Amino acid sequence: MRASRHWWLYFFTISSPFFLVLIYLFAITGKAYWDTTSDISLQHWVAMSLGWELSDWSFLLYNADDGFRDHHPAIPQIQIAAVYGWLFGLPVSHLDDYAVLGVGLIVMVVVLSSAWGAQIAKTVNVPPVVLFAASSVAAVQPAIALTWIAYQYYIPLLIPCGLAITSLHKVRDENRFIIMAVFAVLGYATSITYLAAIPIVALAIAAFSGLRYSNYGDIFQAVSRERFSGLYMTAVVSLTGIFVFGFANVGFRLPAKLADYLRDGTFSKLEFLVTLGVLALSGIVTIYLVTRKFNASPWFNVYLATVGRGVIGWALGANLLALASWHSGLLFSGQTGTVGLIGIGGILEFIFATRPWLWILPIMWLGSLAMVFKMLSRHDDNAQSVEFQGVFVFAVITINLFVLPLIGADPQSMGGYIEARVLASITIGLPIVLMWSWQRARFFGSCAATGALIITGLSILDQHRIFAPVTKSERLVSAFLNSEISAYRQINPHSRVLCINAGMAGQCEVDRVYDYYRPFHDGNKKNKPLPRRYGDDKNAHIRVADKACKSWEACGLPARASGERIIVLGRKQNFPPAIHEYGTALKTKQHPPSDVVILEVR
Repeated sequence: MRASRHWWLYFFTISSPFFLVLIYLFAITGKAYWDTTSDISLQHWVAMSLGWELSDWSFLLYNADDGFRDHHPAIPQIQIAAVYGWLFGLPVSHLDDYAVLGVGLIVMVVVLSSAWGAQIAKTVNVPPVVLFAASSVAAVQPAIALTWIAYQYYIPLLIPCGLAITSLHKVRDENRFIIMAVFAVLGYATSITYLAAIPIVALAIAAFSGLRYSNYGDIFQAVSRERFSGLYMTAVVSLTGIFVFGFANVGFRLPAKLADYLRDGTFSKLEFLVTLGVLALSGIVTIYLVTRKFNASPWFNVYLATVGRGVIGWALGANLLALASWHSGLLFSGQTGTVGLIGIGGILEFIFATRPWLWILPIMWLGSLAMVFKMLSRHDDNAQSVEFQGVFVFAVITINLFVLPLIGADPQSMGGYIEARVLASITIGLPIVLMWSWQRARFFGSCAATGALIITGLSILDQHRIFAPVTKSERLVSAFLNSEISAYRQINPHSRVLCINAGMAGQCEVDRVYDYYRPFHDGNKKNKPLPRRYGDDKNAHIRVADKACKSWEACGLPARASGERIIVLGRKQNFPPAIHEYGTALKTKQHPPSDVVILEVR
């Protein structure tokens, strides 16, 4: 199908804010993957992918203890990084190619989601300025600073999803695939971050609000008309069972225990796969026979059209053989009780006094209430749709208010800025509220879009104020270390560099990655032992758990050969004082940055 001029206009209004932000990050601020503002997001991503190449059973990824224990699944991106490492080799001296791959994946997600959004925008005839304003706010959410984190693959999906939700009441055979894809996309997003479940829960709440209408409302009628094959029904019910089983058993740790049994050799992979195959086959036959009995039910059709697409999207992104992948993210935080809480006053301060990006939260909340109350007295088709959208936005924001108390860092700090990323899901409601404002009156729509663009500008300034000085400082550290270590190795070519509790602006990032992966690898008794230093032997990352350690050996530093010269690097706030006794400050041509320790040990 040939793209029209309107399609290209919509495509660029959705995608251009994300591309402008990438240009700002790399061309203006000079961001790098080893920058401390990236919060080691790239290093974690690469470390999670190593299990595919180095572990006994690559499907299990992190296959020790409770299994996959990173902050959130992000499984599709891990799989891509694993395939890249298998094709081109694992990192040895730097992570530059993985950094480029990560940015390329972000660009790919932006392009695909913008193309989908442009197709929907043609259907609903949305004003381009509304799309540009909504996309601009989404592009400057706080995860902008982390760049390689999984949120960057989730957030570009939210604007097209919001557009699709405004069109659910207009589902027809000719546009069904484009609009109903929103359920598959949100399901896929849960394989990236469990926070994507917030819009899914909000959709269920909005759907429940429409039950008071005759025939359950126009959206129910539009969605329930679709018919499905027996194969589709069987696949959907089966995948729903797998999804529910994983989460229902989080408390009993059954998925993780299966991973543990495989790891410890309680049963073999062949026994596991045969048993799984027999159970799956018998289950699928039973499900197929049962689902045929419900085929005529409109409620069952709605389930197949919405939840069905959602679990298929989730399954496309999830590695179903990563048995312990359910034990991560918010579920893990909730079980351990390790998150902090802030009071109502802290919440209000966080929203209004420190983070301009969050100003959209109360604005959208009030807008959603206006949408609902304006339409309660009307009973035409449009009123039902607007009420559904208003309840959806209200539910998204209200659920996020329960996430906000988990934020405990100082809002003015880098950590406080980054923590606001957990509220990224609220941007899905922005195109809905802006479109409704424009439809009510063009003046109101123009004011709302202008307000969103002002918030975008203030958010960029907020990010620049907090992170630009750190990025500049990091680049100075990198230039200093590159120059001094290069000069030192010209005289001492066989010298080693040890980085204590830090990658030191690119000096020891590869070994840092293997250091993160090592505990999970060593937990599997079937895995072949990793060498002490897997990457560049001359640049090693050392994790010192106790800063108060009393000697070189107690701090976990490797043995020194007679006459060997070693440069020890670190940050003053994380550097063990005892290590100073084994060396002297290296004589450098330039004065070291204020927070950098650089010792020469002979």
